[in-house]
Amino acid sequence: MIARTEQYTLLRLILGAMDESLTAAEFAVLDSRLRNDPEALNFYAQVMRMQTLLVQSREVFVPRSDEVILDDSFWAMLLDDQYKAEPVAVEQQQQKPTVVPLAEVPKPSYRVSKTPLAVAISALAAFLMLAAYVYFNPRNPAPLVGRLTRTVDAQWANATGVISSNADLYAGPLHLTKGYAELYTENGTQVILQAPVELDLESPSQFLLRRGRITVHIQQTTSDFVVRTPTASVVDFGTEFGVYVDDHLNTVTHVYQGQVELRSGSNPLRFEQNLSLRQGQGGLVDPQDKLKPKDNAAGHFMRSEEFGFHYLAAQGSAYYRWKAYSLQLRRDPDVAAYYTFEKKPDQADVLMNVAESTFGGLNGRLRSAKGGRLPTWTQGRWPEKTALAFDRTEHQYIETAADARISLNGPITVAAWICRESPKDGGHIVSNRVSTDSLCNYQLGYRSPTTSTWQKSLHLARKLNSKDNVNQISSVPLPDIYGWTLVAATHDNQTLKFYLNGRLVDTQHWLYKQDWAVANLLIGSDFVDDPSQRFNGKMGEIVVAKRVFSDQEIARMYEAGKP
Repeated sequence: MIARTEQYTLLRLILGAMDESLTAAEFAVLDSRLRNDPEALNFYAQVMRMQTLLVQSREVFVPRSDEVILDDSFWAMLLDDQYKAEPVAVEQQQQKPTVVPLAEVPKPSYRVSKTPLAVAISALAAFLMLAAYVYFNPRNPAPLVGRLTRTVDAQWANATGVISSNADLYAGPLHLTKGYAELYTENGTQVILQAPVELDLESPSQFLLRRGRITVHIQQTTSDFVVRTPTASVVDFGTEFGVYVDDHLNTVTHVYQGQVELRSGSNPLRFEQNLSLRQGQGGLVDPQDKLKPKDNAAGHFMRSEEFGFHYLAAQGSAYYRWKAYSLQLRRDPDVAAYYTFEKKPDQADVLMNVAESTFGGLNGRLRSAKGGRLPTWTQGRWPEKTALAFDRTEHQYIETAADARISLNGPITVAAWICRESPKDGGHIVSNRVSTDSLCNYQLGYRSPTTSTWQKSLHLARKLNSKDNVNQISSVPLPDIYGWTLVAATHDNQTLKFYLNGRLVDTQHWLYKQDWAVANLLIGSDFVDDPSQRFNGKMGEIVVAKRVFSDQEIARMYEAGKP
């Protein structure tokens, strides 16, 4: 048993190590004691136990009757020493007589021990010193899991104050109710949280996801990671993947890079079924532990690039506000073609289609009907973005080869960001047709110069031939707007809607569904041989979708993309 004076000395060294105030010599003494003296090591463990209890309560701590705190002798010294200490005589001081004589006071015949009192003061001081240290220098007893690096409009449940960026994260629950958050674990794994999400941080290499979505990106090949859910576990093999737990406790995962194994049951070491998934594959586990492949799961999750865009948007960047929206839009499986008009330096004569459902195809080629100058790359809605300028007199257009994936005669949404700077600007924006005198699946124009009606309106054509004017519907006359403008039209084969800058400006009943044909997609022209139909001005974005976007979706497109 360590002597009581040594306990007090050792306690001071331990507290000094905790607040990093020890000198090198003092630390060497403590290190030697803990390495070579089992009783000192046991005393150290009891101090840490007491410190943990004090941190957890942060109140005056009174141990339970069965709680072992430090050592029995440490807290029973008063009793022990009262009987063992050597008696110390108390000297009598002679009292000076006062004016009024008093009776003689007899000298005491007993002796008083000072040692119990000294020990009591010492023990109490040690306890108060440890309690004060813990209160003013709290240490989380749970292991460190990682660090919160960035947040976007984040709100947390059951948080005592704001959880700020660069905050240490310890093992325990984490509940994000709004926004997005990014954290890095101690082993370098990036985890992105999308609200609402509830999870338990179990260790730097294992989380329990109770509800919501997270995306995990293993950035060190030597690291591994496990995501447990109430119904499954996802074991990675060096990869990037997303995990989603819905309100019915279905677990969905998708692999972006590398490989994972999806296992039934929350215990990754005990499972009855497993499914190996590689890049581009997804899987699902239902509450009955049934596993099956899951298609089209990639759109559930936010990846690192998109989070970065949201973060920069929150700092006030309108361009990255649009970039974040653009990444979400391109993942929509109903978007057949999406042209963002962002120039590829090594492919300046190509307009890239970025819709994920058709990615790698439907790219457009910059053309001139007379072999003249091609559409010109110029600044778009922001300095960071590019656009294309069309000159009607140069017979300019963009052509995408005929493809069934973009030849639509069912429900449709067509939208475009255009810029008019003078009354001559406008025209046919995008058209999907076979030839001038043949079938047209769809055609969108704004202030086209061909007819007096079209010069003041938006129009959508879906016709058998160019003379079939019944199937070319125009909106009501619209204000002459200059600058960057979002124009859009939707048609479900019954109702046609026109939008200007995110606002519904006209609705018409149009019951129509014609025969379908595979056709070229033309941007900036109705057809290459008709100069009167061509567009004049700038274009910065075109969306073609095989479903009808709601009023709210069109409004969001405008709010996200407005300069």
